[in-house]
Amino acid sequence: MKSLLKNTWLILGSAAIFTAVAPQICAGAPSNLGAVPAHSDRAVGNTSTVGLDGNVRLLFDIISPVTFTATGVNLWVVSPTGSVLAATSLPFPTGDVILGDGTYYYAQGQADGNTTVLGIFQDGSVNVSTYNSSGTMVANAVYGPFTNTTVASVKRQESTGKFLVTWAVDLPEGIAYAAWTVNEYGGVDTATGPYGPFANTTFEGINLLNDGSQQWIWASRDVNSTGTTTTGLWSITASGQVQSAEQFGPF
Repeated sequence: MKSLLKNTWLILGSAAIFTAVAPQICAGAPSNLGAVPAHSDRAVGNTSTVGLDGNVRLLFDIISPVTFTATGVNLWVVSPTGSVLAATSLPFPTGDVILGDGTYYYAQGQADGNTTVLGIFQDGSVNVSTYNSSGTMVANAVYGPFTNTTVASVKRQESTGKFLVTWAVDLPEGIAYAAWTVNEYGGVDTATGPYGPFANTTFEGINLLNDGSQQWIWASRDVNSTGTTTTGLWSITASGQVQSAEQFGPF
């Protein structure tokens, strides 16, 4: 296991391994004996999303009717008129996996016709794969797993086709948070943090703006008063530097 604390600032240069891969077999029909496709329980948000190119991305679980476990996940790219433009299988954990076990996928259609799929696996690792308009994988990056670190959240920024991955680092004194902006090909454009933990303060979340900058939101409670909360807003540049820190309240 690796340490996120040690790897965050190295990730922009060398931590991800990118691979060009051979064309994938079309996954329009399941190759698993007796397996059947089903609307994916692993797609976060919606199992269908419209990409920046106007085409729809559909995710299907491949389910064994014998064990009722998933043996794979398929991605289809469908035109507005209903034509299947591409179909392929996604990276999937080895062996049968019970549905809802913690493996999830986020699909984003790009303006150039590519599709970026970010997968979170049970071991805490993140797999980012990019497919061209024919369904061929053209890039793949794997991050983690990192020691005492889990994925706290993932947000798709549909206007830019990027992902915001928030990591939670479990430390003896509490939880620290780091955020990565992941681009179309799985590269990390910005690595921010880890920050925290802070006394009597709760991490509320992060907003990713169109220019690549981030807004971090914190809520601090005054333990010497009744229900008084101060909201903190950090503005962080696209290069990962804290530009300003504002406080609102206490209320």
